[in-house]
Amino acid sequence: MSRHIELRAVGSNLLGRMACLAGFPSLFIPGAARATVLQTSAQTPNAFHWVHPASDPKLWKEILQKLNEELTPDQATPEKSGIDVYGYKYLQKVGAFDHSALVILDHRPAKEVSKDNEWNVYYSAFNLDLTTGRKSSIEHAEQLWHWKFVKLARFDPLRLRT
Repeated sequence: MSRHIELRAVGSNLLGRMACLAGFPSLFIPGAARATVLQTSAQTPNAFHWVHPASDPKLWKEILQKLNEELTPDQATPEKSGIDVYGYKYLQKVGAFDHSALVILDHRPAKEVSKDNEWNVYYSAFNLDLTTGRKSSIEHAEQLWHWKFVKLARFDPLRLRT
């Protein structure tokens, strides 16, 4: 049985957006990205856990390599407005489950955010298969102005089928 991490935004209501994460729905609510709480589990391969460069440098480097294209800074061109140039991109948050990863990228006009450009920061979410290297952007999460991971919940797969 193939497992993958998937996040889909559904609807737009006051409670936020519902997301599915590897058969685990989670709330992905607009909010302050820096307000997320570090949540880790007993680093077993089949348990969801947050990945950090200090805790798993090999996996972090592998993810950086597989998302190299998405992490490449934008270059200014005559056709592109300066407002659309994101010169600094980095891995904001990475969650892993089995052979899949939920990757949140931060896009900024510059490494240091000032009052003049703080409004021009956004995040994007990707699914990454760590075995094949296949990556896909998550529908309705290509440009998130704010996000917050609330919790992970497990549902019986039989009840999800229609």
